[in-house]
Amino acid sequence: YADGITAKEATVENNLVDTSVAVSDITYSSGSAPKTAGTYTASVTAGGTTASIEFTLLNYAAKVTDEDGNLIGNYKTLADAVTAASASEESTLTLLDDITVTKIQIINSGNFTIDLNGKNLVSESGRVIEHGGVFP
Repeated sequence: YADGITAKEATVENNLVDTSVAVSDITYSSGSAPKTAGTYTASVTAGGTTASIEFTLLNYAAKVTDEDGNLIGNYKTLADAVTAASASEESTLTLLDDITVTKIQIINSGNFTIDLNGKNLVSESGRVIEHGGVFP
């Protein structure tokens, strides 16, 4: 999602003009509302006519916002999010999903906040993040 919402947090709203159609009337190619990354088709029938739309869910590991809360980007890996956050002083890196890293993420520069957002950031080797520079 461009707004940083992961598929697990997505909700379906009835914004149809014909309010007699309920969210439960929507059918999906996957059998139920999808929650994992992939391309799907949603369909709804009203007044004997079926409307369908194909859509893609993208799962992101993290997002980075600038100091004013403006989205810098969504990232599939922690490493990519750290690179973006490091390049934007006073930014915030927010986890969008639980992340397990297989190697230590070294941060050499930048001043940013990591918001776990209720998610888990764990490592298979013990340490998750290491500061590669000198602490002030």
